[in-house]
Amino acid sequence: MFRFGKLIVIALAGLMAVGCQATQSVRNAPLPPPSADAPLTVLTYNIRVGYGSSNPGTSPYDLAWGRNLGAVVDAIRSVNPDVVGLQEVAGESQARTIANALGMHYVFAWHGNIRSPWWGVAVLSKHPIVRSRSFQINDYGTGSREAVAATISLDGVELDVLNLHRVTDKRSPDGVVEILDATEQLQNPVILIGDFNISPVDSRLDDVRIDFNDSATMANSSNAELARGRGTFLNALVRIDYVFVEKGCYAVIDAGLMNERHWLASDHIGYYAKLDWTTSGTKVDCRPKAETPQTASKRIAAVESKVANAWRHRLSQAMCGDPEEQYWLGVMHKAGTEPAAQDAVAAYKWVSLAAKAGHRLAARSKPKYAQDLTPPQREAVDKETHAWQPIPCRRSSPKA
Repeated sequence: MFRFGKLIVIALAGLMAVGCQATQSVRNAPLPPPSADAPLTVLTYNIRVGYGSSNPGTSPYDLAWGRNLGAVVDAIRSVNPDVVGLQEVAGESQARTIANALGMHYVFAWHGNIRSPWWGVAVLSKHPIVRSRSFQINDYGTGSREAVAATISLDGVELDVLNLHRVTDKRSPDGVVEILDATEQLQNPVILIGDFNISPVDSRLDDVRIDFNDSATMANSSNAELARGRGTFLNALVRIDYVFVEKGCYAVIDAGLMNERHWLASDHIGYYAKLDWTTSGTKVDCRPKAETPQTASKRIAAVESKVANAWRHRLSQAMCGDPEEQYWLGVMHKAGTEPAAQDAVAAYKWVSLAAKAGHRLAARSKPKYAQDLTPPQREAVDKETHAWQPIPCRRSSPKA
């Protein structure tokens, strides 16, 4: 297995020897690093070259780089992360500016090539970054997409963070194999983060899930549920930004989206995960033991029972007129999240009812849900929701 040198300079020299175009820097944080005993908050955030959320669909080449960078810094600061993976960073200088504002160490890698670099990816950390390197995950002939890996020391115990921005082409298999090959070259327990540009139901993530857990599905909280339902792309209800954690090495305490008041700082919504992790040493030590068929069957049955109870509770509270539960029924029917069937009419109905009851996010999402229906279908649902009345019932909590 590849072993890094002791200094960043040695790692940089190794990168140049294999032809990776990367600019890497580390600064000294003004405060002592936090303790390794505390939970680790990891944030992934596509910052759209610091431009903001306006002019959707415009290439980063054609945007005013850094125009809204203060809002990006404020958005990151609101999460108070220990580690940050940034995508669409407008050069090493922009990475340095953000790191300086937050008092964090950083490492940066360009996409593109030496003669014509694009934007790039960066890892920021409150803890010291002791080694780094980049990996090529897509090659276009005229340039490549790079992933940047940072080895971070928490009181002398090391973990590896690999941050990436995969190609947008949703039909292309490129990148996933290269990403997994990169994780195999890292010595320590891995946190895999970034903008994958593919949704959770995409089969290309199946190989990732063999060795990694999706933090959004591991956390049992309203914050995580919002991230799963709302997604991380501002202009669509789709989750394409991830924090994956190596199985057996990290426990997910919580996960979610940054506060809604910061969503307009970019066209992506920052997604975070709060982790607890083992300091047992190598990746082999923290690999999970294989389940027996009997224990797997019991675990699956327990999960299915819990899901069924939660669904019954959500449906009953929505019928009572709870706008939050109505909104989430709409989200689940739109995505086809089990046990809800994918049903555009039902999705529009529940989101419309939530919007009628004053749910802000439902009111904002309703036009997008309406696009999935024909005019006669929308008219019928609008008449139904206008006449709809909640049934009287007692508010309760779901059974475990």
